[in-house]
Amino acid sequence: MSGTTATESAGTDTTATEPTGTDTTATESTGTDTTATSGTATETTTGTTTQTTATTTAADGNDAATDGSTTNETAGAGSEGDRAANEQAVRDGLAGSGLSDEQVDGVASALAASGLSTDERSAITDALAGDGLTDEARGAVADAIAGGLSDDELVALSEALDDGVLTNAERETLGFLDLAPDDAAYYQVDLVTGEPIEELRSDEGYYTPDRLLRFAHGDTDDGVTRVSDGEFVENDSVAERIESEDITVENGTATVTVSVSEGEPVDLTLASYEKVGPGWSPETEAKQTFVDSETRTLASGTHTFTVDLPDGADGSAA
Repeated sequence: MSGTTATESAGTDTTATEPTGTDTTATESTGTDTTATSGTATETTTGTTTQTTATTTAADGNDAATDGSTTNETAGAGSEGDRAANEQAVRDGLAGSGLSDEQVDGVASALAASGLSTDERSAITDALAGDGLTDEARGAVADAIAGGLSDDELVALSEALDDGVLTNAERETLGFLDLAPDDAAYYQVDLVTGEPIEELRSDEGYYTPDRLLRFAHGDTDDGVTRVSDGEFVENDSVAERIESEDITVENGTATVTVSVSEGEPVDLTLASYEKVGPGWSPETEAKQTFVDSETRTLASGTHTFTVDLPDGADGSAA
């Protein structure tokens, strides 16, 4: 070609020019940039990284019209790179979940290959790694994901697990889970100052740190599974005057014994609630159902409170 200058060396720009003024750029992974211009040229180069643009110049000299496509197929980047990053993020999120290596591998691979958003994947992995699922539910969810679910089913699963638990209604809706209904009754019992709150997280609010003295969580299968460690109320004047024993559960009731030192009378309440499942979060607390409470104004001395638990919650303390 007359009027064309070409120079090639590793790491050196090479420019070839013909009168039509249309550019087609091809880049090779060797570090050499090559620019070739031709009236109809399509320049394709091969290497680890290939980016190709094919253009054709209109005969009348107007702007170039693109009749090719641009592809970016870099090893370890693009969609493959995103999938690898997503898979690793799921693995990291499931660390310490108690799932087997095989289950973690299956969940990570399936979620990374799905069309779920980052938030939807996180809802699933956070629930699998949290304490809101029973071991049975955790394993069943992991096995279902690894076994192959459609994106619609995965989206429904992420929505159900957004609060970290699976209610019986959600279990029924997610019919693709090999999971028997959870017949256990889950409960929370709170020893607090003042009056009880019947609708937690509603306009009535919730038990703030200056009111909550002691709590216990449990279920009919395992009895009491989680308790507070002594009085942790942030109201020093209350903490200095009140001592309480662990909340105990027996025959469908919860009981606590409280000792109050000399001073002004104090209002205390023991309240019980039915939970939608194991674990606790502000979201699941709002779904709790009030069961029973006892409120008393106490002078100095030792006093005992007793409240009913949800039907079927007759296990003793673990």
